[in-house]
Amino acid sequence: MVELIRRVTDGLMLRNMPINRRLALFSLGVSFWFLAIGGIGLIHAYHAIELLGIVICLTLAHVLLFLFTRSLTRSLTDPIDSISRQIRSLTESDPDTLGEVDISSKDEIGELAGRINRLQESLRDVSRFKRVIEEDDSTREVYQRLSGVLTDLGLPYHQIYQTTGETHEMRLAVSTDDSQDWCNPVVLADCGQCRAIKTGAVVSSTTYPRICQQFSRPNHEHICTPLIIDGSAAGVVQVIEPFGPGRAVDLEIRLEQAQRYIREAIPVLAAKRISEGLRESSVRDNLTQVYNRRFLEEIEASMIALARRRMTPLGLAMCDVDHLGRINDTYGHDVGDQILSELANVLQQSVRACDIMVRYGGEEFLIVLQEGAQDDGILTAADRSRAAVEEHSFQVGDTVIRCTISVGVAEFPTDACTLAECIERADEALYVAKESGRNRVVRYPATAVSPVTTPETEPPTAREPRPDGSDGTKDVMPADSLPAGETDREPGCEAPEEATSLDSVLDAGAALEAEFAAAEAAVSAGEMTDEEALAAELAAVEAAALADATAPVDAVPDPTLPGEDLEMREATPPPSG
Repeated sequence: MVELIRRVTDGLMLRNMPINRRLALFSLGVSFWFLAIGGIGLIHAYHAIELLGIVICLTLAHVLLFLFTRSLTRSLTDPIDSISRQIRSLTESDPDTLGEVDISSKDEIGELAGRINRLQESLRDVSRFKRVIEEDDSTREVYQRLSGVLTDLGLPYHQIYQTTGETHEMRLAVSTDDSQDWCNPVVLADCGQCRAIKTGAVVSSTTYPRICQQFSRPNHEHICTPLIIDGSAAGVVQVIEPFGPGRAVDLEIRLEQAQRYIREAIPVLAAKRISEGLRESSVRDNLTQVYNRRFLEEIEASMIALARRRMTPLGLAMCDVDHLGRINDTYGHDVGDQILSELANVLQQSVRACDIMVRYGGEEFLIVLQEGAQDDGILTAADRSRAAVEEHSFQVGDTVIRCTISVGVAEFPTDACTLAECIERADEALYVAKESGRNRVVRYPATAVSPVTTPETEPPTAREPRPDGSDGTKDVMPADSLPAGETDREPGCEAPEEATSLDSVLDAGAALEAEFAAAEAAVSAGEMTDEEALAAELAAVEAAALADATAPVDAVPDPTLPGEDLEMREATPPPSG
């Protein structure tokens, strides 16, 4: 019964009829009353002039009624049709391809059209923002663009946090404030302490004052929006606003506008995080978590270009673990892998942030020194890494194992024209360090040896005994110490009985200087160009290096190691340890 009454009412009120038909019925009704009034006038008219006047008035009234109805119909139906088409197109096509609703009237219809145009412009901005961040290379760039949008929307005070799934830490990705103490520092160490991360919902002090106990900025409102990716919070967008009349409501309005951009950024961030994870896993060594050789190959060109632009050399330090094979044989490969992983961490902490560390082979690590890598700087940095490993105690269960490394150092482009050749030079110097007793740094071409203390020159200091007579460990085994009756050299690495004198090395140097002087004289006389002279000098250097590699020589003794001579060995395969 109620439904029947409602339908009858709707029919009488013409609610289901289009606007143009309603206006047509309205004009017909008005026309009927005009005709009725005109008919009554015609009945009582006695003169022709009166009849003519009534006819003219009726005609004019109908014309005006027609024009008014048509104008009113078009002023209502045209904007509504245009708005309807725009709204329908928003769900069916790209917002960037839509035009604006062209309505210049100042009435309610014009105001509605203006709001539709502003909504459409906002959707276009969001669409453009999404396309731009999809083309960005990293999540950091996405966060920076999102920060710029927040600033443009009138939210200048904000911070964006990013969580790390492995350690459950939360780090600051973007901040517009130098002071980073908006929240309790415990939140950065454990993201589970963040209310927005824990609940996965927006946390706003505008709805409930002091809702989050971790927020430590007094006299400020704050709203924290979690970035939910795959069902878990991957970050937080935190916006603050100083206390003030009406500021809380205004903050919510502006943040509601920003939510559109945040929602569009979330799936892009999810894709970027997956891409970065795959990219990181492809250039990281699974065991040690340092970069692998693939990463070195990818950045080689840019690294060399940067070094040439800055006119600074690259230092290469090739590190090899001493006697790792003996540790594997004694304790097993799992212990060897554990030592490699921990040793990589020790080496990583001993180098600077601008240096690059790569696991080059099974037990070889390559350190690329990019800043200040010049002679003494290379040797100092390499010896710092060597000393860090020597001083570190590797705890394996109840056993403490001590390890050492040997390091070969070369410099690009001083020692070679390509990075691959320079790595070979560093490997040659490493081979000499192995042959010279290990636990030392050798500079290519093996004329600079670091002043280190080796087990052969000074025994290690014993630990202070405990009251019970023990030294605090059940088993302490230096990796480079050997059982009784064994020598320090691997099989096949005995010293050669014959070696040339130091005079031959000096003669070779004098011959090179003579070649350089002859080339300069030829350039001065106009017999050779600078390029030809440079080629001749390089050829002389390569010839000398080839002769040096095929003939064993005595290296220059290090003055800091009295009584100890470093010998250049013949080109034999490097020891396995």
